[in-house]
Amino acid sequence: MTKSLPRSVNYIIEALNKTEVIDNNILPEIIESAGLKEEDLLPFNSFLHPESESYGRYQIYGNDRYKILLMSWRPGDFTAIHDHGLVEWGCVCFFGKTTHRTYAFQDGQLRLSKCDVFEAGQISLLKGELTHMMGNGSSANIITLHIYGADSGVAFKEGLAKVYAPEEKKLFYTSGEAYLDICHRFVKHEEDFFAFDKETVFDYIRLTKSFFLKRRRLIQI
Repeated sequence: MTKSLPRSVNYIIEALNKTEVIDNNILPEIIESAGLKEEDLLPFNSFLHPESESYGRYQIYGNDRYKILLMSWRPGDFTAIHDHGLVEWGCVCFFGKTTHRTYAFQDGQLRLSKCDVFEAGQISLLKGELTHMMGNGSSANIITLHIYGADSGVAFKEGLAKVYAPEEKKLFYTSGEAYLDICHRFVKHEEDFFAFDKETVFDYIRLTKSFFLKRRRLIQI
């Protein structure tokens, strides 16, 4: 059964569709004017996602130009470290306390550059080159709304997201999925990747330990 979209999401869709050129200067005003409410989005939750997927991911709406997804996070759910391919504009809308990490390349290594905790009501802007990791370090279920767009239209046709896996010393390319211990059915291409610094790896292990223990896998770095 198809769920009807809440008024706030329809507002965002209509505003994006009638705006010829979108960037991250315009997007926050559209989001704030929409009046998003957690209770309107909860019917689209995927808290009962498979154990093999490290968070819930549900596409509410999509076309050739942008996608709107709801991510659902049980306590201990996290993404892998990842970027967003050829996405040109986008954002994350937070509805609960969310752990967030940002990474950057320095001296040839992928390094942890910033640690944040986002609260309900905050918005974080993103582009394809943003390399980050996020998840639920709290004891309650939370949701986040994600919008990914590209006016050029190439992001969802040609662009592949990079997913970094320190535990496997691998770099995976996907269509946007960023699960920990990602299933190979989501992987379009992979290559060896060893350029993680120690601080980044230790922080990654701390955040993902509960997931890998549930999967009965030991992280060996």
